[in-house]
Amino acid sequence: MAKYEKNDIALEVLDAAAAWHARLNTGDASDHDIEQHMDWLLADPAHAEAFEHVAATMRDAKTFEQAARAAFAEDLKPPRKIDSVAAADEGFMKGWSWPQWAVAGAVAATLIFTIMAPGSGLLQPSAPLQIYAAADDAIESVKLSDGSTVSLFGGSELAVTMKNDERLLTLTKGRAFFGVAKDASKPFVVLAGNRQITVVGTRFEVILGVDFEQVAVNEGLVSVDTVLSADIQSLLIEPGTIATYKTGNSSPDIAEVAAAAIGAWSEGILSFDNRPLNEVVAAIQQIFPEKALRLGDEKLHEMTFSGTLVVSKSEAMMRQLGMFLNLKLVVSSDEILLLP
Repeated sequence: MAKYEKNDIALEVLDAAAAWHARLNTGDASDHDIEQHMDWLLADPAHAEAFEHVAATMRDAKTFEQAARAAFAEDLKPPRKIDSVAAADEGFMKGWSWPQWAVAGAVAATLIFTIMAPGSGLLQPSAPLQIYAAADDAIESVKLSDGSTVSLFGGSELAVTMKNDERLLTLTKGRAFFGVAKDASKPFVVLAGNRQITVVGTRFEVILGVDFEQVAVNEGLVSVDTVLSADIQSLLIEPGTIATYKTGNSSPDIAEVAAAAIGAWSEGILSFDNRPLNEVVAAIQQIFPEKALRLGDEKLHEMTFSGTLVVSKSEAMMRQLGMFLNLKLVVSSDEILLLP
């Protein structure tokens, strides 16, 4: 996606982006609306940039309100010891500056509006937090209350909070494949390390590695933002695209694969019908990007494989493959080789 400053985007494009953001957050958006929105995003790179700018502005507004509330509460703390009413008044006002009064007034007005506005978040109970985890040797399938599904790879952990206006999930460990139920009024947001992934309805995979985060899309469109960094641009990922964010890099590595291959591990098996051996190894590598998997002899590139591999760990799957084809496995700290 091309990089635009907000001043480089035409006002009519920003207006259209604001209109789309408002429509998708009313709760009345239809599937047709969502499809039209995606068509509009793909029509011009400036459209996606404008929409991200509008969405970021709305997020910043919420952040400012929270910060202002905190500052207001801190400034209103009374003195520990009050000898008289006059001393109390003096202690309360002493040291206050104009910015503090301005923040206090603005937040007071916001609080009044929030309390009186229908559907205010202050009048609603906090959403419960649910934790899901998969055993090290199993793939855990989870169905969420909104109809979305999650496949957790072995050893992975996920925290889920279903709010009134947002579905918030945090991948704290491992990897997960998401099948998101469409609901334009409640964006589906996944936090993983330094990445925030936002969708409406789609299928995608997220990996939280030791020194990287990876997002891959099977179906639909996914928006990826970098938390607490303005240097890395928002990215709109299409089906068949894998974006890998490595620690210390200013931009992600992008790779293209068959969209259907993304998340194939969620079924618990990988099946092949007379496929080239290097293609089979590449399919395993896609699930396990942490360590290089290679064919250690040119002759092996001429081999094919038909069969089913149980999804477990990279070394175990390569060992399964080696046993099927009578090949030798050589494992080192940074790679796994198959040899005749």
